[in-house]
Amino acid sequence: MRNTDMSKTLDKLEKLSHKKSYDELKKYPVKTLELLAIEMYYKSFKNKRFRVLDAILFERANKLDSNFEWTDENKQKFLNVNNKIMQAFVSTYNEALSVANELENRIKNGDKFLKDYEIEITITPYIYKDDDDDICYVLSEPVSGFLPMHLPIIGNSSYNSKVNEKPIYLDESLNWNIEYFGDTFNNDYICYGIHELLDTHRWSFIDIVNINKIHVDVEVIHQHHIDI
Repeated sequence: MRNTDMSKTLDKLEKLSHKKSYDELKKYPVKTLELLAIEMYYKSFKNKRFRVLDAILFERANKLDSNFEWTDENKQKFLNVNNKIMQAFVSTYNEALSVANELENRIKNGDKFLKDYEIEITITPYIYKDDDDDICYVLSEPVSGFLPMHLPIIGNSSYNSKVNEKPIYLDESLNWNIEYFGDTFNNDYICYGIHELLDTHRWSFIDIVNINKIHVDVEVIHQHHIDI
């Protein structure tokens, strides 16, 4: 698809966005949808319209999933990614609680500066390839600001609940192996992180199978209040 044709198609889709009707997308192959998604991704920075991008990625994921086969190799790769995401959740949450514990002690000891804090956790999967494949970046860095796994903030007021209650994404008694998989993983544990990725309707099964890097961030904001 030429750039001029792509621009015309995106303009047409944007006009249809208020109707939430994107049947136009069904006629395009996956590669064309990816080119449209990349173009719309950068365009969305300017116009702040995300519906069209989400619709393109949704159609792309549907097309890829319709041709995806749960071979033994794909199942094993999928479970390996699943396990790595769960490890990332556990280690990142433990790190956040460790930092929170230090800050809580400072507050209890009457620290002169620290009155409150916020600890924000993000876990972002990436697909790195030898060639520059922008569609992989679009999947991981949506312009709307909602990362695939953006976890609840820990602060002074929520510290006790975070310590005493196991978060849903760490609770292995909740198995997320049914909604998207039929009987494929009846005997396996699927973590909440995988469910979150699929729930965005941006990621296809083959995308998840190809995840080869997980970035974790624990961001801490120290807060001080001055009464006037």
